[in-house]
Amino acid sequence: MLFTSLLFTALENNKIIGISLIVIGLLMTLLFVGLYFLIKKRSERFNSFRQHNRESKNVWDFTKKNFPLVLIVFGIMLFVAGLTMAIK
Repeated sequence: MLFTSLLFTALENNKIIGISLIVIGLLMTLLFVGLYFLIKKRSERFNSFRQHNRESKNVWDFTKKNFPLVLIVFGIMLFVAGLTMAIK
């Protein structure tokens, strides 16, 4: 009886954490997608994305140049992790 009660509580906690991760990931993704397109619209250097990133020597250079994209990917990862926790 105690074991099933603890198991049910743990499953409910996982759902709450999962839903929280979904909300945080979705908000983060939407925020940074909006910022990315705002920056892209205002800046002419984003028009030559391929040429601009060809100069990147390593991953860190690419990350510094495209930080909003990195945050968008991180938000999507949080969303997927939250979705799997909420379903499980």
